[in-house]
Amino acid sequence: MSSKLVFDIEADGLDPTQIWVVCAKKIGSEFDPFVFKDKDTFQKYVDSVDEVIGHNIIGYDVPV
Repeated sequence: MSSKLVFDIEADGLDPTQIWVVCAKKIGSEFDPFVFKDKDTFQKYVDSVDEVIGHNIIGYDVPV
């Protein structure tokens, strides 16, 4: 079975200069709040799953 991650970010607008929060949860795991303090830590988290799911992640979240 493939592992899946759902995530969303909140930032300061359409041309952001700051990401306020990243919320992510692996499907099938208990909710465990985690604050991502840098992009490398979040990238490792994303790399640990087979599939990434989210709203507008291609057009906004991933580029940001």
